[in-house]
Amino acid sequence: MRTRKKKDWMWILFILGSVLTLAGAWESLEQAAFGVGAVATTGTIVELRRDGRRRHKNHVIPIVEYVAGKDDEFRFEGISTFYERNSEHNPYSVGDVVPVIYQPARPRHARINNEQQRWRTSKSFVLVGLGCLTVASAILWRRVDRKNKQDSEELETGVAAFPTPDGD
Repeated sequence: MRTRKKKDWMWILFILGSVLTLAGAWESLEQAAFGVGAVATTGTIVELRRDGRRRHKNHVIPIVEYVAGKDDEFRFEGISTFYERNSEHNPYSVGDVVPVIYQPARPRHARINNEQQRWRTSKSFVLVGLGCLTVASAILWRRVDRKNKQDSEELETGVAAFPTPDGD
């Protein structure tokens, strides 16, 4: 049976970090593209719906209503946000007025226009991805440093350190 080596973890971290960083960059580009040509307005939070996912039991999804064009009212769901009952630190309450952006050609597609709602996912992906890449780079740097030290010792002594057949 084969056991995992540190080398395997290094490559897993490199791949995971690369994928997460690219996903975060893609999400950032998508958010930036959505903002191009978008119209800014304000909306009102009309409902805070509980997030039905089990691990998000303290999260709510803000339901926002806004007017686009002349008198066309639309509703959309924001991103799930942490919510604590009877707390003054909650980001939203029913009746709050929030900035909204929407595409004039598709007014049903709208977003709350603040940093948390628009950029949280992409920033999280990029930060975790860069963390994985940093750890993987540190592992690689340490391995290369050890190899260089071993090679320089071999050059100084003129004897290569080969393992014996019995593993010592």
